[in-house]
Amino acid sequence: HGDADVEPSVISCNAVMTACKAGAQWRHALELLAAMPARGLQPDTISHNAAAAACEEASRWQRALALLDELRARGLKPTAISLTVMLAAAAQAGQQPEMVR
Repeated sequence: HGDADVEPSVISCNAVMTACKAGAQWRHALELLAAMPARGLQPDTISHNAAAAACEEASRWQRALALLDELRARGLKPTAISLTVMLAAAAQAGQQPEMVR
């Protein structure tokens, strides 16, 4: 059974992107997020949160904030995790997000 091909799912992609945060692999998280639609997978809020968190952890705060803007542009709803990542990224930038002002 070990030779069977396993099709990626949104859940498995999200898990890999979450692991990218711990492994400081923010570029891999971004590549995976970008590749999901070509594989027939729609990135969800968790996908964007995971990629943004990987960027924020690697001090790529501009990219983290851009991903959270993209989340909203796609019509997805931010979660508490989205806001936590946004606040952490903004803190790195020495800024306060508009929603907190």
